[in-house]
Amino acid sequence: MKLIDIPELKAVIASERTSKIRCLHKLLFDFDGDRQNRSRIKEFSGFEFQPNDKDFNEKAKLIEEKLSLNELITISNLLLINNEGTKKEIVLRLLTYLCDLDILNQNIIRENDSGSDSENENEQNRKSYENLSEESVQLPVHNVYQPNISFNDIESIIMPFDGDSHQSIEKWIELFEDVVNMFNLSDLHKLVFGKRSLKGKAKLYIQSETGVNSWGKLKNLLLSEFGYSCNSAELHEMLSKRKLKDDESLEEYFLKMKQLCTRGNVEDAALMHYVINGIPDSVIRKSILYGCQNLSEFKQKLRVYEKMRFDYDKVKPNKLKIELKLRKSKIKINSRILN
Repeated sequence: MKLIDIPELKAVIASERTSKIRCLHKLLFDFDGDRQNRSRIKEFSGFEFQPNDKDFNEKAKLIEEKLSLNELITISNLLLINNEGTKKEIVLRLLTYLCDLDILNQNIIRENDSGSDSENENEQNRKSYENLSEESVQLPVHNVYQPNISFNDIESIIMPFDGDSHQSIEKWIELFEDVVNMFNLSDLHKLVFGKRSLKGKAKLYIQSETGVNSWGKLKNLLLSEFGYSCNSAELHEMLSKRKLKDDESLEEYFLKMKQLCTRGNVEDAALMHYVINGIPDSVIRKSILYGCQNLSEFKQKLRVYEKMRFDYDKVKPNKLKIELKLRKSKIKINSRILN
């Protein structure tokens, strides 16, 4: 399918002002274009990448940099797509539709045929909930952006919450809501996806509760059970005791320390101090990590330091062999002198 095959868009592309057409052309082809803009747009058959893959994310980043919010709203209106939300949300919504023009066409048809009241929508949500399968959940029809989303799509973005002490439920809920709101999911689907994102003791806890029939109720239960607050002294003591483990990389160690800091108000400088102190190595070799102005610089130096550690560990066995040989030769010389 091409854009020209969608009747409503065929008329729009032919009649809209040149300035609006130029905005759409810039989004599709990454340049302002020329007199052939309308022709190229009509023949556009969708992006070749898929939502959330590398090319999709790179394109989204490029669009955010090149197009203003007003331009993105203009393009959304031109393509008859919902224009609500932040700049990032609008970009992701546009790209998702433009990856599959069939979905875009279905959305436009739904917009034209919409007229159902909230009672019908609630009934549809109820039936949709009854038909939810373990592998895939199809979204109900709404008057806003609603491509088909399966639980696998959500699971690929959000790490499951299992109630582990190193996970912050507040941060997990914040991330979960960012994702589901980006897709404009209903409260019903937030509840279903939220429950299915729980593992371990978090899942067992919710299964033991009754009347968990809304996302708000689920969220409040999780916060009351797994929300953890500690005073500043306790948090700093935890950070000072946490050391780099033998089976984790420096990056993993840093991220877990950073996650611990979400339980309170810890300055970046303090976080860097605790991370450095938790690495079992000499002060001289760790000196490269000192003096960082921000966490971004600190992470870069951590990578350099980890490479240095790796190189040193490769050379170290050879040094030990040389030292052993020298000791053996000295022993032989001393024994000869004594004899």
